[in-house]
Amino acid sequence: MHLGSLCRILSMSVALTATSVFAADDDRVLQDRPEKPTAPVAINPQVEILGGSAQANASMLRPHLDHMLMSRIGKIDAECALTVEQVHKLQLAGRGDVHRLMSELFRIEQESITRANRGVPNGNMQKEVRQRVLGPAMDPFVEDSLFHKVLWKMLTTEQQARFHELKEAERQALMRSHLVAIYSTNFPLREDQELSLARLFLARYPEWRPGPAGAMSVSVVVLMAAELGEELKPLLTEVQWQQTTAFVKAAQQREPLLRDYGLWPIRAADTVRKSP
Repeated sequence: MHLGSLCRILSMSVALTATSVFAADDDRVLQDRPEKPTAPVAINPQVEILGGSAQANASMLRPHLDHMLMSRIGKIDAECALTVEQVHKLQLAGRGDVHRLMSELFRIEQESITRANRGVPNGNMQKEVRQRVLGPAMDPFVEDSLFHKVLWKMLTTEQQARFHELKEAERQALMRSHLVAIYSTNFPLREDQELSLARLFLARYPEWRPGPAGAMSVSVVVLMAAELGEELKPLLTEVQWQQTTAFVKAAQQREPLLRDYGLWPIRAADTVRKSP
């Protein structure tokens, strides 16, 4: 993204006007009840190389996030039978999370303008956008989001149980889809292998937040495999183990980018238990 150089020509008033427009939208309920469930939409990481102002990039990213919000509510509604009031609260909370990400875009731009005016080098603006906007935008409604806090607070005990089942089912399904993406081309896993591997990964990495099985997310799973190392061997054939080793080398080359997006590292279960 050429944000650092292009944003020097933008004025403070343009940024403030753009953020106020987005903020006004955040108080509007999109629908009484979303379709259920809509297909998940992955954030296209190529949006970061489009260049242009924060307003232009926000205009590209905002529709994706709005669709993700409605899709997420639709899935939860289908599983938990939300009331109309609960749907409205979730929409407003989710749009608050989206607005926070949009505000980060404009904040990065304004910081760049300030640095430029002071004659300070802007540094790696792509990295800042990845860390502060694009990475969180891959899954904006996780445990520390306003959306999740509002959701958990307003769900009944029965709805909480259903929601927990939904989350676990999604984690299991996405982990299996990642494993299929790794092994299916040449040495596909048997169903019992797939289940055993999925259980091992999920048990060892309870903080893993699964995303769509794209190249970056699959690379994260491969880096997990690198840490698990010899523990995987009994679950794989020799040729599958060799393929794992080859994938690890490729994933390690992507590790700096994965760190930029905040996708890696992920604490393993033994580390989580030892943390205060």
